[in-house]
Amino acid sequence: MVLASRYIESLAVQDVWLNQVVGCDTASLTKWTCGLPCERVPTVARLVAFNKSEETLALTARQSAHECTLVFRGSKDVYNVLEDLTFFPKAVPGCHGCKVHSGFYNSWRSVEPQVREQLNRLGCENSTLSIVGHSLGAAMAAIAAYDLSESSGTSQRAPHTPAKRDAPSAQWSVGRVYTYGQPRVGNERFAAAFDARLAALGVTHFRVVEYRDAVPHLPPANMLWEGWAHTGEEVYYNATALGQFITCRLANDTHCSARWGLLQTLTHTCDHCSYLGMNPCDCGVTKPQCQEP
Repeated sequence: MVLASRYIESLAVQDVWLNQVVGCDTASLTKWTCGLPCERVPTVARLVAFNKSEETLALTARQSAHECTLVFRGSKDVYNVLEDLTFFPKAVPGCHGCKVHSGFYNSWRSVEPQVREQLNRLGCENSTLSIVGHSLGAAMAAIAAYDLSESSGTSQRAPHTPAKRDAPSAQWSVGRVYTYGQPRVGNERFAAAFDARLAALGVTHFRVVEYRDAVPHLPPANMLWEGWAHTGEEVYYNATALGQFITCRLANDTHCSARWGLLQTLTHTCDHCSYLGMNPCDCGVTKPQCQEP
């Protein structure tokens, strides 16, 4: 697969199936018997990282000889995000002034050791790694991408060229990070540090947002006076269909999801499970939860 710095919708379609896969019964994932979603995702080998106490799950998959994917399970709806997560800020080690949601951070940390071990078991150190997530899974994917990109080495490289393997710390070459319905993960300093790190390593990152999905508006920018901010470039779908998107480089660009206030989105909560004319939430379901606009 050839990756590029532009948004590739065919990759996003595959990602939506992956997001649906991790919402299937956990036992079916280990056997790859989850029906239609598993059939739609080409994989050579898979491993499941699961933390029972936190109810967090990540799937590490080898999709070809040169390609691995890491996908995180997300919340099922907006109210899960509001109810299940701790919205207090937590300092990010090694990043001056950077803070992230403690709930998002702890969710990633709960499966991180398993994820790292499984990436090694699958031989992903010699492959390009894609990182994907929806909802809470998108927040976990963003923090994981920040951490795992650091492990890829710190030297600059051309877009999607594997990092040099002569440094002892070099492990995985993160190629792209696509997230769907991603909430605000951290403060402005973290967002800036995240974007700078991924740009320096040539990692492509897009936040995909469906119409009036409320989750990308959470937490409110000024909650706890922290200045929560989005990472990356936004791909905004103004209708629940393939091809109906525009891109915005700035999170406050009112051509994209910033045109809506949080209250305006809360009457469209079904948008959270209606991406690209598909459904990232419900295992085996082929139709989105609603059709917008």
